[in-house]
Amino acid sequence: MRYYPNKVTDEKKLDRSFGLPLDLNSNDFKPMIDDILSSFDSHIVDIQPHLFNNYLLQYAKEQKKNVIYYMYTGEQEISISFRQLSNHPVFAEDCVFLGMKDPPYEIFKGLNEKMLPSIGLIPKLDDDFKEGNLE
Repeated sequence: MRYYPNKVTDEKKLDRSFGLPLDLNSNDFKPMIDDILSSFDSHIVDIQPHLFNNYLLQYAKEQKKNVIYYMYTGEQEISISFRQLSNHPVFAEDCVFLGMKDPPYEIFKGLNEKMLPSIGLIPKLDDDFKEGNLE
């Protein structure tokens, strides 16, 4: 099976296409899904949960960007929709996208595993913002 990127035409379409592993005798689509997901570029910064506040202050306060973050468990992956959203030009200047695997529930009060994956938004922060004032 071949995958052809959208909005690509003529010779470029064949040049940019690639084969997908498909075993007709198996119901395991994971290799094919993994290949498709790996072909999508995104503008998501993968962060360690203990560095969340540092990134938040850097982007939302210092760089004056909206922070859109995706939290998920180790058994999940960042959704293809979120990946594509991070590429949309409307978000390019004012937003940063973060991905956080296995967020600690003690930092995010009320969060539990059943709520994951989950998306959050922190708007641009004022200069007088003091760490710990988020609710």
